[in-house]
Amino acid sequence: MTRLRKRMTDDMAVRGLAEHAVRSYLCSVSGLAHHYNRSPEEISAQEVQDCLLHLHEERGLSWKSCNCARHGIRFLCRITLGRPDPHFYVPGARTPSALPEILSHDELVRLFTVTRNVKRLAVLMTACPAGLRASEVCRLHVTDIDSRRMCLRVDQGKGSKDRYVPLSQRLRPGHARPPHRRS
Repeated sequence: MTRLRKRMTDDMAVRGLAEHAVRSYLCSVSGLAHHYNRSPEEISAQEVQDCLLHLHEERGLSWKSCNCARHGIRFLCRITLGRPDPHFYVPGARTPSALPEILSHDELVRLFTVTRNVKRLAVLMTACPAGLRASEVCRLHVTDIDSRRMCLRVDQGKGSKDRYVPLSQRLRPGHARPPHRRS
């Protein structure tokens, strides 16, 4: 192990980086060194930018992989070598954003009417109107229901954030009845 690699490994250990991140960062820096056939200490910011472009255009790596390499090299420059923050530009991947599919009122009524199990019906009638994710429904407790304020507390939802969502009137204590079943 070279002196520089040892210093970088120690710097990452002190900061508590995950094992996967450590491997990825070291691989990125060693790839940069192999690309230019010299120590990363001697490589300029422009050369790093050129190498990242090479990884994407000629080696066919995704922008996500190039961004991971950028973070590893940036860690080396800023933390291990103590240089000012280098700015390597790696454009983000363009992913089209799709709106979630929303069920119509009739589709929801059909879903509720075909559900025969009372527990499953209660789960569906809670999750659908509140727009809960499956993982959020799994973590619900009876104590999360605030029937006085007609809201439901969602602990550690998406992004590990807590939030309140409105509680459906149909779930109000004493009013929870399945929708009318069609004959």
